[in-house]
Amino acid sequence: MFPDTRYVHLIDRNRWVLRRFMVFGLHVHVGMRDGNHGMAMVNAMVNAEARDRYVSPVAFAIIHAGLGDADAVFEWIEAAHRERRGWIAYLKIQPILDGLRPDPRFAAWLQRMRLE
Repeated sequence: MFPDTRYVHLIDRNRWVLRRFMVFGLHVHVGMRDGNHGMAMVNAMVNAEARDRYVSPVAFAIIHAGLGDADAVFEWIEAAHRERRGWIAYLKIQPILDGLRPDPRFAAWLQRMRLE
């Protein structure tokens, strides 16, 4: 079915990780009354995962946006830019970043990316 067995192996290897994140995220969403506590738990889980395998800086930017930590978000956006992650091309329309729009650094990123 797939032209390269490495592709199948990659999917199999990452399927469990993706399922864990999805299940954990559902538990946090449904079971947590305090969103900040839930985001802190997600942050801890992603940091633990990053010790064993690559985690995109985009994941950390999104988590810190959810935590309201603007300084960390901009650091992770910078890291995503260095890695040429495609997600940053959508900075202007990412709803998770709505809380950062008044920050002058956000406008600077839009100009830097020629999105403004």
